[in-house]
Amino acid sequence: MTCAKAVSSYLLVWALPSGIAAAQDTKQQPKLAGDAFKNVQVLKDLPEEQFWATMSFFADSLGVNCERCHQTPFEADIKPEKIKARQMIRMVRDLNARYFDRNQKVTCNSCHRGTTAPVAQPSLDAQHWMDFTRVEGPLPDGAGLIARYQELTGVAAVATPHTERVYYEMTIYLSEAPPRKEFTELTTGGPNRFRMSRTSDSGTQAWIRDGDAGWTQDANGWQATDGNKMFDISGEASSFNWLTLKGVSGPKTVKTDIARGRPVAVVEVNDGGEREWLYFDQKTGLLLRRRGFFPTYFADGCSDMEFDDYRQVGPVKLPFLVQILNPSGNGLTIRKVKERVLLPNFDAKLFTKPETEK
Repeated sequence: MTCAKAVSSYLLVWALPSGIAAAQDTKQQPKLAGDAFKNVQVLKDLPEEQFWATMSFFADSLGVNCERCHQTPFEADIKPEKIKARQMIRMVRDLNARYFDRNQKVTCNSCHRGTTAPVAQPSLDAQHWMDFTRVEGPLPDGAGLIARYQELTGVAAVATPHTERVYYEMTIYLSEAPPRKEFTELTTGGPNRFRMSRTSDSGTQAWIRDGDAGWTQDANGWQATDGNKMFDISGEASSFNWLTLKGVSGPKTVKTDIARGRPVAVVEVNDGGEREWLYFDQKTGLLLRRRGFFPTYFADGCSDMEFDDYRQVGPVKLPFLVQILNPSGNGLTIRKVKERVLLPNFDAKLFTKPETEK
């Protein structure tokens, strides 16, 4: 699962009068947010399928979680930040309508840039002026950078399926709550196959996934897991999947940049129909960041998955730090690995349906 796939979307159809012509129309007309959700006042005309991604774009632009403006129940107008957000959305839409022929030139991010308090005064940057005279050399070949990474880490030579056990400490930083820690043991057996056990202040939970089936263990024993929860857990498990670059296509180096304080080459790829940027350390060749994009009403939103502290684990070199930045999800999540072990034999029984499932 990529970063972009962490953004959920839903597609419903209009409820129109009966009749063949009307029925044909329903297949073409998307349901609007004003009809699909309660108390939507400004973005009523937004297609429902764009609504959640647009909310994520707001969170990305202001560097906050959904809780900054919303309070349960979500449709309640309790927090003043929600009223202010409506005013800002109207302002942005009006600016684009008046001065840019309704093109999305101005967004929340135009001023906020990841903070709730935009800085009005200019911020002078000497490097900006030096960059005017910098001559960009030829960009390295994107496919070559991916191949170099796979050779350096040894992942291209490892056959699948494989079994790996990872012990890690996870710290979650939210915008409206103090950080919390969780301790996890994860065993993976290839794509969409894992078992996970987690301990935190709220107790211990465990999950198993085997393809399309999944189960959760809590105080009431094992039971089948609903799709939304398994989707979230699968995203966490996939952050340790070091074979995911085998599925990308169309690599093209688009620019150079800085990631984790180091010069990188940025390669744009297609991963299952979604656009991603891969940030490769120009010195070591290691992958430092994957940025996934998702379309919204205003502009593309994104979330980042970063990798660092690479160490040798048997025949492969793997990251011992995995960091997720997804403001509309869990904010900033840092996973520090205590131990990564490749198991010598693949054991499919680890991922099968628990005998005690209710």
